[in-house]
Parts: sequence; structure tokens; C-alpha cells
Amino acid sequence: MQDELLNKLQAARSLAERKWPYISAILFNLRLVRLERSDFKTLGVDKGWRLYWSPEFVDKCELDELATGLLHESLHCLMDHSRRFDDLTGVKKDHNIWNVAGDCSINQILDDARAPFPKHFKPVRFSDMNADVGPNLSTEQTYVRLLESGYVPPNNPQPQTPSQSGAEDDADSGDPGDPGDQPDHSDRSQGEGSVSDLGGEPTPNCGSGAGGPSQDYELDDADTDFHAATQAEKSINIAQVSSAILETNSWGAKPTKSLVRAVEDLQKPKVSWRRELAVVLRQNIGTTMGRKDYTMMRLSRREHALKSTDFAPRLPALRAPIPPNVCVILDTSPSISEQNLRDGLTEILGIVRAIGNSKSVAVIPCSGKAYPVQFVRSANKVNNLKTPGDNTTDLRHGFEAAMALKNKPEIIVVMTDGFTPWPEEKPRGVGLVLVLLTEETQAKALMPWMKPIFLGA
Repeated sequence: MQDELLNKLQAARSLAERKWPYISAILFNLRLVRLERSDFKTLGVDKGWRLYWSPEFVDKCELDELATGLLHESLHCLMDHSRRFDDLTGVKKDHNIWNVAGDCSINQILDDARAPFPKHFKPVRFSDMNADVGPNLSTEQTYVRLLESGYVPPNNPQPQTPSQSGAEDDADSGDPGDPGDQPDHSDRSQGEGSVSDLGGEPTPNCGSGAGGPSQDYELDDADTDFHAATQAEKSINIAQVSSAILETNSWGAKPTKSLVRAVEDLQKPKVSWRRELAVVLRQNIGTTMGRKDYTMMRLSRREHALKSTDFAPRLPALRAPIPPNVCVILDTSPSISEQNLRDGLTEILGIVRAIGNSKSVAVIPCSGKAYPVQFVRSANKVNNLKTPGDNTTDLRHGFEAAMALKNKPEIIVVMTDGFTPWPEEKPRGVGLVLVLLTEETQAKALMPWMKPIFLGA
């Protein structure tokens, strides 16, 4: 029976992947952990991307309903709800209310995709909230409004009225999944706890992967049978899924607008790179991004139409501005957090989009030494950047590597917390040095020829 239920869960995962192929990098990196406890009734995911499953829940669900449950937990990982809860500042922290806010957003995406929910559970939705919340808000905004409304999550586990969202997809039969999955552990119970369904009543709790402290049923980070995903592994998988959603050409259902919007909101750069690049272009090249000008170096195609026996005009052709050579020095020292690094990649993506695909952006990871340069000109390349580092910090080596490039940079962008020695003089020929700081207090240590931009929360 145990093997049958595990095979059913693996088949549901295969079905979910067939419907949403773009999410497979997360879906198939969830470690499946069997959990038999009377107070655990559904699915949950922890910060290490271990997915805990109740045999009773798996047995009760239809295959397509179980696939929805797996997609729900995968979306908690994609939306990085655990890290975003930890980053909350200036407000009271209540992980149960945060779980509700995240579940509302996720269930809206699943509703838009007409994904069938389990009939024996009632998923929570924006319409259930006595607050001014809706799909146009971020999870953080929804959370704050729920706090302000005095919302209190229910506490008493009770079976819910059957409810199903939207029209069910055709009942596909799933494949039996990857036979190489690790065996389940049914003896991993740890203490008491109250766990809920897919975001519905009772007390919502999708595990620490949805935000908040580790639950008492969750495995230790050092567990050898089900190792926790590292920050690097999670970042890579989130980047791969985000890229696949935004640039999907894959088979399967097209991502819903709400899913695309949620991923775009996560990837919005904080700096207006088109404006910043226009400044240096205007000062050093004499044109701006997006502006057209005329040049006699190329003749207009209209010249021939106006040519006659007695009249032969010479007409200049329009030219587009020449994008600048941009080099990014990315601090990868130990003081740079995973979130800092993720913000840095988002800003690099903003630079790439501002320049267009006619030129690549040079990226040099640097800590105690400069690592090999990587050239990027697309979101996929940015999301797959390698970010090696060591235990020291000296970004002067990054400047030396930048000036050694064949195409000398006109703009150098440094992304760092500021805890590094700086070159004494501005590199020759560089029009602008922008320093994106995660630690505003380090702005006073910058050189006068640097322009600081604080990447606050």
C-alpha cells in the first residue's frame, strides 16, 4: 500500500509537469517525505524544499487534484515565500496570516488555470477575506491589509464542505514518476502540530517553506536521507522556472496572466537603467537611449527616389544610438547574502533589457579575486550566471579585470555591500561608475568619482 501511494504521488507529479512543464525544475527537486501523523492531513513544504505528504490525503485525492496540491506547494517555493516572510520589516510577524496571504495569491493563479482542488478541502480565496484584498496586490500588501483588518486565522481543525474551483481538466492518467526517488520514511514524526489543507481552514500551515519557523514535523537541515536544498540550488531552480514562464515556448498549458504577472513582479529591477544609461550616453556619446539621429556615413534609401537628371540630393540616413559597453562587477564575497545576490541578478537583467540585444553585458564575479568574465544579453543567460567566490573581499581586482577587457567599458556597475577597498583613481576612459550598495552606511567610504545607489528594501 505504501508503494502504491508513493507511485500515485509520483504519477501526480508527472501529470503536473505535463500540464505546467515550465515549473518542472522546482517540481522535480522537491524531496518526497512520507509523514503519518493524525494532525497532518495534507501536503507541506519546508525551507529545504522537502515535501511532506499524508498517506490519507494522497489516498483520498483524485490524480488531477493531487497534481494541483503539488503545484500549490511548488508555487510557494517559486514565490520564495519563506525568504520574503523573513524580510518583512516594520510590521508584526504572524506566519499563519502570511500563509493565508500567500495561499490566496497561489490559489488565484490555480483558479485562473482551472486547476481542480481536492473535493474534501476548501481552499482559501481572496473572496473569503473580510478585507480589501485582491489578485492585484503583492503577498506583502495582502498580508498588511489582513493585519489591519484584524483577520484571525481559524484554529479548530474541522472537515470542510466539499468545494472545487473551476472546471476540471480532462482526466489525464499520470505516469508512475521517477522510480529513482528516495524511499519514504514513515517514522519521521516529531511532536505535536496543527497542519492544514491547501490554504483552507483550519489553521493554514503549508510548512516553513511558505514562511515562518520550522514546524515540529520537519526534518533537520543536516538530515542525510533527505538533504535540504541549498540556497544556491534554490536560486538556480527559481531562476530557471521564472525564465521558462516568461519566455515559454514549451508544450503544455500556456502560463496564466496571473502567474506571469507574479513572476514579473519578483524580477522588477529597483533601478531605472534606461535613465541611468541615458545619463552617461548624453554626457559621453552625445545621444540617448531610444533617440534617433542622422548620419552621412550611411545614405538614405529615399535618395534614389528623388534623384533625377538635374537633381541628385545627398540625404543622411537615420541611425540608432550606439549602446555603451557596460561591465558589471558582482560582489560574491561571504558578506553578500543570497537575497543580495538575487537582487544583483535582477539588476543585471534590467541593464540587459535597457541596452537591448545588440550588445552583451560583461559580468565579472569578484570576491578576493576576479573570476572569469561572463557575457550576457538575455534573461536566460542572466538566470544561469555562475557566481563563484572565496572568503575574502577586494573588488579592486574586479576593476583591473574590467579594464583588461578587449572592449573597454564605458560604464562600470558595481554591486556590493561596500565592505571592500576601492581603487584610488577612476579608471581611464570610463564615463560613469555606479555602485549599487546594499549597506547604505558604506556610502561614506566610496570614492568621489563613484555614484552610489542604495538598493533598499
